[in-house]
Amino acid sequence: MMLLNEAEILLQRNWSLFVHLAAVVIAVYDYLLTFTAEVEYFWHSTPRYGAFFFYLNRYCTLLGIAPAAITPYWSQALFDNNFVQIHYNTGVNDNLIEAS
Repeated sequence: MMLLNEAEILLQRNWSLFVHLAAVVIAVYDYLLTFTAEVEYFWHSTPRYGAFFFYLNRYCTLLGIAPAAITPYWSQALFDNNFVQIHYNTGVNDNLIEAS
């Protein structure tokens, strides 16, 4: 059984946020890299089924990434408050929490 103190838990939470941010940055970077090709090949052509599926895939992905990108950072205050409530309500001693 491994016990984690509050500093280790917060360190793991920060690493999780950094990895998440890196994934979002890669997705946005990929979008920006291919934007000029999208304008050249799809915006100035006649609408076709392939273009429809291209736009559906491209923009639904971005719309799906947006809430996923914001939520971990937006809920940081909620996480901190819940951690304090769980910590003190469970009666855990010496700032130790049991890891699963």
